Amino acid sequence: MPNQDPTDETEYHQKMSEDIGTEIKPDAQETLNKPLSKGGIDPEDSKFLQEVIQKIEKGEIDLMTPASLLNQNIYDALSPEQEQKVDLILQKLLFVLRQIKGLWDQDHHKTFQMANMIHDMRLKKEELEKEVGDVLKI
Repeated sequence: MPNQDPTDETEYHQKMSEDIGTEIKPDAQETLNKPLSKGGIDPEDSKFLQEVIQKIEKGEIDLMTPASLLNQNIYDALSPEQEQKVDLILQKLLFVLRQIKGLWDQDHHKTFQMANMIHDMRLKKEELEKEVGDVLKI
């Protein structure tokens, strides 16, 4: 490709097609953009996923409000150090929950991304709760 920087998007795509030798058709691009299917999720993770989605859809968990994930009475009994740890983990969990909900809404329930995120979340939750008790609603 020449060293010139095409400013027009159409010109850019045309130049890329010339260099590649073919143009990616929109339906092929759509297929390439979909997450890869895993074929299934571990039964324990699947159960956890269903519980989390139900709580989100019922409004028990607000994906923009960290406190909505807490069992407040247990959280209030924690030491300040434990509260700080829970607060940090809550931010991470909400970020991942928003991604999970996005995949769920796009009907990508059985993808590698979904399986990995839900499994990692379940393990982090279990690890945290071994240390501080049943502090999370999920």
